[in-house]
Amino acid sequence: MEEGGSLIDYSLRHIWQAGEAIGSVTLTIVPGKEMVADYVRSVLPGVDVRTCQFNPAYSEWPGSILSSEQLFAGRNVVLLPDSVIVMRSGEVLFERYREAFEAGEEVVFAYKAVGPADPITSLGALRVEGACVTDFCDKPDAGIASDFNAFWASFGFTGPVGPGLLAMMMRSVARERVDIAALDARVGAFPVADYLDLGTWPSIRRFLKGRADAD
Repeated sequence: MEEGGSLIDYSLRHIWQAGEAIGSVTLTIVPGKEMVADYVRSVLPGVDVRTCQFNPAYSEWPGSILSSEQLFAGRNVVLLPDSVIVMRSGEVLFERYREAFEAGEEVVFAYKAVGPADPITSLGALRVEGACVTDFCDKPDAGIASDFNAFWASFGFTGPVGPGLLAMMMRSVARERVDIAALDARVGAFPVADYLDLGTWPSIRRFLKGRADAD
């Protein structure tokens, strides 16, 4: 991120790299935050940037995405505004999604394997076997944390699967144990080099330390 930039630039950078592969960008906003859309349009000139209002009948981050259901496309990729995703050398995030969708996947997670310093109980946990996701839990309790070996950095879905997926995620955020197999969809995954959720203090400290070391 350049001096004077915004945190959301880390996500917008992946959209910029995708170029003409992006059909449109949708932002879910709340009243008074229209300036966010203006900023995104300034960073992504020529991109169709759409907005929708957060639906108060929903909750948390899955509800924010589900609020834009009427704007879902055939293929959709979710990037959260407080996340930093680092791809492996030579890889482009949206190209990996394109490959997965063309291979027939209906839900796709970009993930990072759990490391010793990763607070899995504060993240969106996954069980990844090969290139498939067999379990999902948002911020798992310590008693089941060992069931998961990865956490998601971003995810994508085809239009018809989206509402069911996001409803499942909303239940998981509410501490209900969910079964991803119940989606009856092909759920794939690909790894990224690194991921930081800057919505947690440990990640913020790690991020700032990394920037200080780079300077």
